[in-house]
Formats: sequence, C-alpha cells, structure tokens
Amino acid sequence: MDSGLHLSGLCVVSSGRTPTQQRLLDAIRDALADDGQWVRLRGSIDGLTIRYTERDLTTPELAMKRGIYGGPPQWPNPTYDRHIFLTVIPGQKWSILLTLARAPWVGNRDQGITFKRAFEVLADPAGVFSD
Repeated sequence: MDSGLHLSGLCVVSSGRTPTQQRLLDAIRDALADDGQWVRLRGSIDGLTIRYTERDLTTPELAMKRGIYGGPPQWPNPTYDRHIFLTVIPGQKWSILLTLARAPWVGNRDQGITFKRAFEVLADPAGVFSD
C-alpha cells in the first residue's frame, strides 16, 4: 500500500489511502488553490508542508520597547507576519504536525494534531492564532 503523498500541481493523486487521508489531501489542495494565503513549501523530504501567512500591525508598545541593553526597538516595523505550518508525514500511520509562529520575536510552538484538528485549521487558519 503506497501511503506517500503525491501532489501534482494542485491535483492530488490517489494511491491506496484511507478516505480520511484522501479528504485531507483534497482539503489541502483546495486551500492551496483558494486565495493564496496557503502556499506549499518545497524541499520537505519526509512529507508535505504548507504555510499560512497573516500580516498584523505592530502594537505601539512593542514598537517603542527597547531591546536588551537599551538597543533599538524590539520590532520597529509597522507590521509583522505570523505563520502556521501544517506538515503531513506519510507512513503506515500518518502524522500531522502543526507549527505556530505567532510573531518573529516569539519562539515557534509545535504539536502533533489529529485529522479533525487539521480540517479545522484548514477551514479557519486565522482562528488558530486566538486558540
């Protein structure tokens, strides 16, 4: 049974997957084709990684906050990007990894998630930032 991932452009090729696995790949394909906020990252050796990007305004407090030892402001730019990475790692049992990068100055948070949660993230990625 081939449980590998094959995305040819935006066409998901079915190859011996469970219906849930195929639904997830279809949802990923739809998210990539939808509005350009999700993009596929190339070069993932073991799986398929997509990224959602959202731009937010830097708060005045952060823009004025000095860095360590009184250096320049911690984030002087008026906006910043925050990202969600969704990685599907195929195998006998698929693994799904959610990585949340709330801001450039904050560390990433990684967690394994269920198929149900992956569908929720794809349906409402902006809502993940408020979880």
